[in-house]
Amino acid sequence: MNHITELVGCTRVFAYDLFYRHNPTMESTYTIESINRADTPARLIEELDHWMAIRFKSYVWMPSAGEKDVQFILARDKASGELIGRCPIITREITVGGQPLTITAVAGIIVKDELQGQRIGDAMMKEAMKYVEHASPKFCVLMCNEELARKYARYGFECIEGGNPWFDQPGGVRAQYKPNSGVTMVYAKDDAVWPEGELDLKGLPF
Repeated sequence: MNHITELVGCTRVFAYDLFYRHNPTMESTYTIESINRADTPARLIEELDHWMAIRFKSYVWMPSAGEKDVQFILARDKASGELIGRCPIITREITVGGQPLTITAVAGIIVKDELQGQRIGDAMMKEAMKYVEHASPKFCVLMCNEELARKYARYGFECIEGGNPWFDQPGGVRAQYKPNSGVTMVYAKDDAVWPEGELDLKGLPF
């Protein structure tokens, strides 16, 4: 991949997992499932929308929003079946340098606050990457703050230059991410090279 930004938080690292070092025999209390939106009950879609509305105060991508394809990676409590985490993977046609490009995108990982630190997010991300590897698009995109960039680098994501993409808002409003508001990261399959040019998400931000 070319045009890699030399940010401290974006270097490719494979950190040793301190959690498992101190808890080598801890049994998982949750299950991970992967389900396509086409097979997802309407009630569950409403619940996922509610999660997004609570966590994010601005207009961002919602599970009910129209996309070419959506795969939900869900975490549930093993005992009760309660939904405790979600990680949608969307397929969307964006543009880079004015040229169309179909990508997959990680549309935000959310884990219940009281269950943070139990590796639920990592478990969902591992399942998400299995889906990404088998999907047709050569690139997977995500957006995060610099603190989280190091975590996603463990999965092969790298920061790209010009990571302040344009995006849509309700009512036909167009906006652009402000500098230093976060980083854009890309996972490239089969040694694909990310194209040069300005990034336009062609939809709600994720």
